[in-house]
Amino acid sequence: MNAQAASSIAMWLPVDVTLQHWVGASRRLRHCASMQRRRSPEDFVDHGETTWAMTSTLGTMTILFEWAEVTRGVLALANPMGIVSNVRLMTDEGDLLTPAQTLLQLNFTVHELEWQTVVASKLASWRDAAVPDNSSRASREKASISRRAVGRRTGAGTGTAVAFSMAGA
Repeated sequence: MNAQAASSIAMWLPVDVTLQHWVGASRRLRHCASMQRRRSPEDFVDHGETTWAMTSTLGTMTILFEWAEVTRGVLALANPMGIVSNVRLMTDEGDLLTPAQTLLQLNFTVHELEWQTVVASKLASWRDAAVPDNSSRASREKASISRRAVGRRTGAGTGTAVAFSMAGA
């Protein structure tokens, strides 16, 4: 988990909720944010974190967990023991569940979420927006140079060349 996520988690106010209330309320969790990290340039397996939250009369309930792309397009919960939440689950009698019992319930919640669809969509958009690798960059630079040269020979303005340049890539 990155430092930014850890610091935001520390700011979440705890929300005490009965297990019965949580089971119903957790269906209203919505995606808030996801981030992606690549393990290494040679390794094409991505991983990251995703945060889901919902607001009720009891407060804002948030859950954060890490994911990993097992193979392209196939996502899995990276660390089932590392789910983080500000929810403190209680019995109907008001006794707090043990950390192990709470973690089990949070795992059930994660498995009910449509998080894989959401994160897969985010991954696809991140990949579409990614800077091309060096071989693609070299090809685009050659194309840019070629287009500028053709533009000069035909008397075309340089505005066309700018559209094909690597500026901002």
